[in-house]
Amino acid sequence: MPDRLRDAFTDKLRRALESVPEDSFGAMNVQFQKKIVLEQLADARSRGAKVAAERARGGANPFLMPAVLLADVPDDALLLREETFGPLMAIRGYRHLEEAVHAANSGGYGLTNSIWTRDYGPWFVFDGSGDQVILDHYYNRPARPDDNLIPRVLAQLWGIPVV
Repeated sequence: MPDRLRDAFTDKLRRALESVPEDSFGAMNVQFQKKIVLEQLADARSRGAKVAAERARGGANPFLMPAVLLADVPDDALLLREETFGPLMAIRGYRHLEEAVHAANSGGYGLTNSIWTRDYGPWFVFDGSGDQVILDHYYNRPARPDDNLIPRVLAQLWGIPVV
């Protein structure tokens, strides 16, 4: 998230988390995974990450845990270095797009978040300098391989960089 947009984005995520119905959150699948996620949360907080929002789910199920949105997560936190299969979301800012790419590629897993959509159009984002770019992404539609060309073709037509 570009540093200049991080606070507004965090606030929108906080409000979205608060508005999600409680019964939308599922339980962890196994107790050992819940333990790993809680260790990642504790590690991030001990390194200076701040809880921006937390949404607990009521009930006696021992596999339940709150959904937590963390801000200011440092690069060396386990949450950003290991796979997390639980309801934690980290927000990390960057000044320049190259910094974000370096951070994403610096771990052993190439960890990312993903967004699933049916949107066939290009995805516009602003890099850390405020310039508009189009994300080059893979649509994963074996029956429609030409869909993967959409971002590059439109970017070329409109003279917008592709990242």
